[in-house]
Order: sequence, then structure tokens, then C-alpha cells
Amino acid sequence: MMNSPRSRKHKMTEIDLRQQEAQLLKMRASMLERLHPSEAKEVDSAQSAFTVQSLAIEQTELEHAQKISLKEDIYARQEFELKEMQSIDQALKRIELGIYGVCLDCGETIALRRLQVAPEAPFCLNCQSRLEH
Repeated sequence: MMNSPRSRKHKMTEIDLRQQEAQLLKMRASMLERLHPSEAKEVDSAQSAFTVQSLAIEQTELEHAQKISLKEDIYARQEFELKEMQSIDQALKRIELGIYGVCLDCGETIALRRLQVAPEAPFCLNCQSRLEH
């Protein structure tokens, strides 16, 4: 049963909270840079290179597999980064709501050390470990 995170006292200082918010905003800006369409251009230029080559010589199955693999790698990376962006946005929302640093599962305070390493963390270490198993 989930306890209300608002029911627990918040032990994080205002300075700690602002440092965490700044770190989250920096992570978000960096993530936006990585999600910029430059990666899509990378796929397009790779496709163009393969298209030009295929006009001159027959495309082998290996080349085709490499092109598909490149696309899959880029899409997987983008999907991971989009999930990270959502985690960051959710953490920023918790700051706005005044519940940042409180475990969303048990309602206990998340250790500041954990938040410094993973500022987007919504769960304390115990709950996170339990949820992963």
C-alpha cells in the first residue's frame, strides 16, 4: 500500500533542493541537445551513401544488415533518451509540487546522496531495489 508522500516531513534544505533542480535542468538541456534532429541527419546521410553505392554496385546482405543495425541503434538510443527526459520532467514536477526527495512508494525521505547521483530518482534505494526484483 502506498503512503502519501506529503505525509512525511521533507528534510532537504532549500539550498539542496535548488542544487538538485539546477542539476535536473542541466540534464534536461543536455538531453534536448542529444535528441536534436542531428541524429536523424546521421541516418539520412548513411542512407544516402548506401543509395549512391547501390547504384554503382550490387548491395550485399551484409550492407543491408549494417544499415538496419545503424537505424535500430539510433532508435533505441532515442527511445532511452526520451524515457530519461520523462524522468527528468517528472522530477521537476515533483519539485514544483513540493514532494521532491520523498519516495513515491513508501513516503520516506530519499537520501540526498542518492539524489545527487540520480536526481530524477522517484524511489528510495530500498524501494527501487524491491521494484527491480
